[in-house]
Amino acid sequence: MRLLFSVALAGAASLVLFGCGGEGPVAPLAHGDGPVVMGSELFVLEAGTAGWSGTLTFEYRNQTDRTISLLNCRGNFGLRLEKWMGQEWVLGWAPVLQLCLSPPIEISPGESHEHELHVFGGFPDGNVYPKFFVDEISGHYRLVITSGYWDYDPDGPEWGELVPLEERVSRPFRLWAR
Repeated sequence: MRLLFSVALAGAASLVLFGCGGEGPVAPLAHGDGPVVMGSELFVLEAGTAGWSGTLTFEYRNQTDRTISLLNCRGNFGLRLEKWMGQEWVLGWAPVLQLCLSPPIEISPGESHEHELHVFGGFPDGNVYPKFFVDEISGHYRLVITSGYWDYDPDGPEWGELVPLEERVSRPFRLWAR
């Protein structure tokens, strides 16, 4: 059984240790709701015949005073899952996206966009993609939206001003592969 230990550090930040047998990643937890609100604090990926799969739900809230445009192809937009690896966030997984440019998903100030992310990661020794970029899948992750722009310009490829990272990232959540 997985254990969840909470550890508070004086005056700095809260840390959560998610371990199995006393080992596991430590990730800083932000307080309050950020711009990307996950539907749960724990998501489970199930092993299938070619890899792990599961669904992550989230809501992207525009907490800025400018409209955010999400570049997308048929509703799928750029994002990545970053895993906490002791001292830093590293790329854990990213989807394979089609190469088309649909009209942007516009999120006005104070509005939000709900999304279901279907995650699939092929087993390391297989030839199925995408794959996870980390050896141990279970751990603490955050979701980063990579395609959010202010002042969208349809004549890109400079599509506008990239929204700052702090306005495109979730607070940490746990991902468990079984």
